Amino acid sequence: MNDQDYNKECVEAMIRQQNRELRTEMEAELKNLRELTKYKRPSVTASIIIKDLSTGKYLLIKRRDDPFKDHYCFPGGFLKVGEETINQTAIRECQEETCIKLEEKDFFPIDVRSKPDRDPREHVIDHGFYAEIYHASEKAMANDDAAEIIWVTEEYINTIELLAFDHNEFWSNFKNSRRYISDATLNINQ
Repeated sequence: MNDQDYNKECVEAMIRQQNRELRTEMEAELKNLRELTKYKRPSVTASIIIKDLSTGKYLLIKRRDDPFKDHYCFPGGFLKVGEETINQTAIRECQEETCIKLEEKDFFPIDVRSKPDRDPREHVIDHGFYAEIYHASEKAMANDDAAEIIWVTEEYINTIELLAFDHNEFWSNFKNSRRYISDATLNINQ
């Protein structure tokens, strides 16, 4: 075997080895990719119940678009993935839909709802919040996804058969949580 043949065999052996290594790396990356896409990812939203403490009334929006066009619900919307936290989503959506500017200190979480069919578009996990603000009704205007806004009593909300999405459940969870909210407020003020 001459030097040229030997060099050719060495080069071919190195190429075969590199191809094996590359194939192994590609198979590992493909396996990782399969693992990542194995589970579908739901979308995430924030919804917020707002009470105007000066009137004792709650804010509802009438949806401008489908799904649930012309149905009432509480303000809210989708999280911008990679850009904001769920609290920032609540603040942004509230301002976009009602022109009410909240700060994180103005609200706190009530619940998380994740039934697969709560939104007909896709599986959406919603984080529900509650805010109390004085004179909010003076600042509020319908905007963005909201065709109109109304300020209503608790009794009125209780009569609405179908709030958009699962906001009847959200409302019920809020009402059930109020005793804990009152207890917590009493403990803080003591």
